[in-house]
Amino acid sequence: MRQAASACQTFGLPRVDQALEVLRGCFDPVAQTEKVPLCKATKRILAHDAVAQISMPPHDRSAMDGYAFHSSSVSPLRLVGRSLAGNPFAHIVGKGECVAIATGAALAAGCDTVAMREHCRQTPQGVFAEAPFGQHVRRQGEDFCAGDILIPAGTRLDARHIALLASGGVTQVAVRRPLRVALFSIGDELRNSGTGIFDANRAMLSAMCAEWGIEVHDFGILPDRLEIISATLARAAMQNDVVIGSAGTSVGDEDHARNAILDCGGEILIRGVAIKPGKPITFGRIGRALHIALPGNPVAAFVTFVTMGLPTLDHLMGAKQSKAPWHNARATFAHRKKHGMRAYLRVTLHLRSDGAIEATKTDKNGSAMLTSLAGSDGLVCLGEVVTDIAPGMPVAYRTFAELMAP
Repeated sequence: MRQAASACQTFGLPRVDQALEVLRGCFDPVAQTEKVPLCKATKRILAHDAVAQISMPPHDRSAMDGYAFHSSSVSPLRLVGRSLAGNPFAHIVGKGECVAIATGAALAAGCDTVAMREHCRQTPQGVFAEAPFGQHVRRQGEDFCAGDILIPAGTRLDARHIALLASGGVTQVAVRRPLRVALFSIGDELRNSGTGIFDANRAMLSAMCAEWGIEVHDFGILPDRLEIISATLARAAMQNDVVIGSAGTSVGDEDHARNAILDCGGEILIRGVAIKPGKPITFGRIGRALHIALPGNPVAAFVTFVTMGLPTLDHLMGAKQSKAPWHNARATFAHRKKHGMRAYLRVTLHLRSDGAIEATKTDKNGSAMLTSLAGSDGLVCLGEVVTDIAPGMPVAYRTFAELMAP
């Protein structure tokens, strides 16, 4: 944990990038590591560079089915044996000799070239085969050599990385321990079942955290009572790296999120961000834990979590900061917003016949309308200096798959 000035003291209402920079400066990634077998390493963050234990290929081998021989040999060649992937030819092949060889089989001593089977002819006099030096031979270490760094620290491992590690003789890796995140929602009106307003935010946040390999602890729905919220927040902060609550971030009497941070001995780092939807989002620190107080409206909670929450969790997990770039599309809509605010609009995307992408704003853009979130393809980002968008103007977008992907 690092000491840093409060963002609300430093910036007033910070921009999104300013808020993210403050959070990265206040919190270090989890330091604890553990070793896990490759079968349990998916979605984990590599703690140290993973190094190849063997070279690949481990020896010169054939890239084709055919005949292996020395390139100075002259046909016809005397066939002296065969080399298979699991049963290599164990003797030296002399000049004027050859071995039948299978794809992936080790090149026998004395051979430096392979001719494809369909380009050769076997006769009673021998095998007629011609090929230039080194043809169809994969050299030892052509892919990587023992001691090479296969995957750098900070990589979130997926099936591609697991395959590479396994091919390099790596059987287990050191990874950072999973980030521990507590979730709760605030509101007397919220319900898990029965009648009333169902709690969509906790289910949404839990699903996204699970995709990122995060260890989630569910603290349920809390009533609008400051003493209960404060006690739960303090307990959750002692047991987790991050505590995420939704609702209770506006300025009304029953919005307790900020008061609860102070009530349990914490500090408010960021109180509101220049973002729409989700301007009331609040970030605090309680002991060593980060607290993210999201807006209660589901769309606002989603937008602020994917644009600010997930990048911050990524930093805390120790992952390298790399994301898909924003893409360009043509707006089919007109939109006006305030200068100094960053706005995210839900859009559907269409491929035009000329190859251009069109972005169409959804009809329902209220911050509580989940149908527009589920029915759209991604978000258009209108930067702080943009005030007016007209049809045909370029806009930047990311798909939801890109925004939510680890």
